[in-house]
Amino acid sequence: MKTQVITRQQPVSTADSSPRDSVSAEEEAVMSDSSERTLTKPYCVYSSRKKTIIVLLATMTAFISTVSAQIYLPAMSPMARELNVTDEDITLTITTYMIFQGISPMFVTSVADTRGRRPAYAFCFVIYIAATVGLALVRDFAGAMALRSLQSIGSSSTMVLCSAVIADTITSAERGQYFAYTLIPQALGPSVGPTLGGVLTQYLGWRSIFWFLTIYAAVMAILTIGGLPETCRNMVQDGSILPPKLYQTPWQLFQLRRSKHAITYASSDEKPPRQPESKPQKTVLSNICKVITLLFKKESGILLWSNGLSYITFYCVPAAMPFLLRDSYSLSETEIGLMYLPLAGGVVLVALVSGRLFGWNYRRHCAARGLRFEHKSQVDINSFPIERTRLEIGIPMTILAGVCTMAWGWAMHTKSHIAVISVLNFFVGMGMACSNSCINLVLVDTNQGQAGTAMAASNITKCLIGAGATAAIVPLTTSIGAGPAFMVIGSAYFICCMLLVVVLMNGLKWRQQRVRDEKNDHI
Repeated sequence: MKTQVITRQQPVSTADSSPRDSVSAEEEAVMSDSSERTLTKPYCVYSSRKKTIIVLLATMTAFISTVSAQIYLPAMSPMARELNVTDEDITLTITTYMIFQGISPMFVTSVADTRGRRPAYAFCFVIYIAATVGLALVRDFAGAMALRSLQSIGSSSTMVLCSAVIADTITSAERGQYFAYTLIPQALGPSVGPTLGGVLTQYLGWRSIFWFLTIYAAVMAILTIGGLPETCRNMVQDGSILPPKLYQTPWQLFQLRRSKHAITYASSDEKPPRQPESKPQKTVLSNICKVITLLFKKESGILLWSNGLSYITFYCVPAAMPFLLRDSYSLSETEIGLMYLPLAGGVVLVALVSGRLFGWNYRRHCAARGLRFEHKSQVDINSFPIERTRLEIGIPMTILAGVCTMAWGWAMHTKSHIAVISVLNFFVGMGMACSNSCINLVLVDTNQGQAGTAMAASNITKCLIGAGATAAIVPLTTSIGAGPAFMVIGSAYFICCMLLVVVLMNGLKWRQQRVRDEKNDHI
């Protein structure tokens, strides 16, 4: 097997270098201990093509989470009329959805991190499909509230599982590129979802929305259970260990039956890897405790609450848009749905560009520190300022999101031309998506080995803050107007920005101190 060696090179002076790229004496001392590293095998045995297929499949499944929250926004008024409730009451179905979206991943990730990703996916699909069929048939508001909560339990963990699958198979060096794929469901959910929901509502009625979701979930269940291999590193390590038969895909079972061998080895003298020794299984309670602990750790806590604040526009703008556009511009359900497309355009642009941008900044910092860039090998982040490589891009985009959110509110308040609303939607989506992607990247990078737990904690902050904001946004815009209301919403980004600057300046130092404390505890 070919051996990869990462050696330290003399720093090269480049045009990209700047005073802030200079390496401190403390960083230099730590990096010198780990500059000579020999990696006997890559982080993951899958080829780039197979990793791309795995990530795209997980991303398509994660679309269930975002589209379920957004697709029926244009249908809320017809739904409220049929169920005999007010507009404020029907927005509570979004609030309850987000509350359970924040809580339920704590339990599902306990299964995913110990029993594997595939059983967790199977659980999610069963719950989601049953709840969505019920929503298509519901006749009263109380039933809709209960079934939306159950639907959230089934759908919410698909986004968390997507992040966990990426962390299982992708190194920090290439994670920015692959993590950009997770922006696709975030883009299509708040854009294509309402557009499709508006068309379905206008021509087939709001119940057709839930039949569409049922069909999509059933198709994705077949593709995921049939084609997504088990990636949990506690079970398959780098992918070279075959999981038990119950966890294998039909293709893996077929290959095993044909060849009697699960893995093709690099050389004849290598022995087949054995199943890892069984480890004590985490209980649900211990996983919940880990999630809660992350919320109050120094670096993770700041990142998690910043992530919640950065997500507030993601919920408030789409939730307020149907009512504001209906009252101020007299648009139909289909036209309201089309107004979500510019929002998606901004997110799609970020998905296409941000991966390359994160990769470029990562390589730039490697060059500044004399480290060879190896995209297939996992870098020791305890000697590398991973926060700086991400946040140097994320912080400016967070500021953009805050400014554009405030401008969007005042454009609605003054009933500006519909083209102005569309342009601002584009920039709101762009800033919001890049800010959120950046924070999620840092969370996964700094919580290696427990990416599912980190994303479950992220879901708590995002959904609980979003639930409160969504419940308040319609009454708030009614009482004080859209302009002042979205000034309040936009200010959350500037609070988030200040918190991220603290992490950028101190993140590496905090991690190094944590490593030293852990070593002292074991002495």
